[in-house]
Amino acid sequence: MAESPAQTAFAEEALTHLDTLYRGALRLTRDPDQAQDLVQEAYLRALRYQHSYQQGTNMKAWLFAIMRNLFWDRFKGSRKDDVSLDDVGEFVLYEKLRDEGARPEADVLDKLAASEVVKAVETLPPLHREVVLLVDYAVESGIVRGNGSQQVQQ
Repeated sequence: MAESPAQTAFAEEALTHLDTLYRGALRLTRDPDQAQDLVQEAYLRALRYQHSYQQGTNMKAWLFAIMRNLFWDRFKGSRKDDVSLDDVGEFVLYEKLRDEGARPEADVLDKLAASEVVKAVETLPPLHREVVLLVDYAVESGIVRGNGSQQVQQ
């Protein structure tokens, strides 16, 4: 059975993204053989469902979505059954150990010697050092929070 020109064009465009898709699969699986299998399955699924692809849209994003969904299906299939914590009862130990005012990141930073931090910042390349200093200034002056998000000014 001969392919239509539309099917040929679809296959040709899809194959232009093969290397990019493989690199993405390799990042997901961290295993070359599994990455090859994942890409192959993604292309099979793409060919099977090419009728749902809208011509003129981002083919690479569409292929990556198929691959990502396949990866998560595999991952979810290999997981053990979920365990419900609803019937475990109260979390007495957690409630005892919970500290409302705890800030682990502050505790860790407080334990670091200031001179070590200064030495480490001084060893950074100039551009990186400037970024660290600007972020530190922005946090200290209240422009951004410690997590990097901006505060809304009233």
